[in-house]
Amino acid sequence: MEENSIDLSSLLAINTLKGRPLSEQVYEKLKEKIIQGHLDDGTRLQETEVARLMGVSPTPVREAFRRLATEGLVEIIPWRGARVRSVTEKDRLETYQCREVLEGLACRLAAEGIDAKGLRRLQRLVKESGEAGAAPEVVNLNSAIHNTILEYAGNAKLKSILGLFHEAIIRDREYTAYNAERRKAIQAEHEAILAALEKRDGDAAERAMRTHVRNGYAYLHKEKEEKS
Repeated sequence: MEENSIDLSSLLAINTLKGRPLSEQVYEKLKEKIIQGHLDDGTRLQETEVARLMGVSPTPVREAFRRLATEGLVEIIPWRGARVRSVTEKDRLETYQCREVLEGLACRLAAEGIDAKGLRRLQRLVKESGEAGAAPEVVNLNSAIHNTILEYAGNAKLKSILGLFHEAIIRDREYTAYNAERRKAIQAEHEAILAALEKRDGDAAERAMRTHVRNGYAYLHKEKEEKS
């Protein structure tokens, strides 16, 4: 895999804030630069170099790398640090083709199995997501919405298969949460899904979810093309 070489000095300099864990600050700075496209796919991040530029010890950098790796934003290179994860268009397309079918099915099954308690939970999550300000809060709430639907689908094998795409899903939610226009569209799509579930309409629920997933891919595809 090709590694990009860029000047990190101006990108990664931070003023550490007392009272906040250094690993949290390093994590947030790196995540911000990756999400905003300042650190390109394939950019190599050496632990000691990043620590020097940020004015911290290697330990919080190492912890930040681990968090970013769990979110699918970087991949750890043993004994060398990390690298901003590259995602090919073919990889993304195949992931979203699978997601559309699987999450559409989950939504159909949830329409059959969801109870009043589950609907109240979804109503609260959708409302909170629309009111949320910070991107990390939006990501957490959107994940909770999808996880609740999957829970009420009641299909363990379906849940296991979707788990294979966990990192890719979280990574893409991170990207979209920073775009106000896409966030507004996501909110409308979640409301359409909720309305279908409230009616226990499996056909409409599946259609709404599949539209939501397709729109997510279309947004990311367009963003990628505009940056290339």
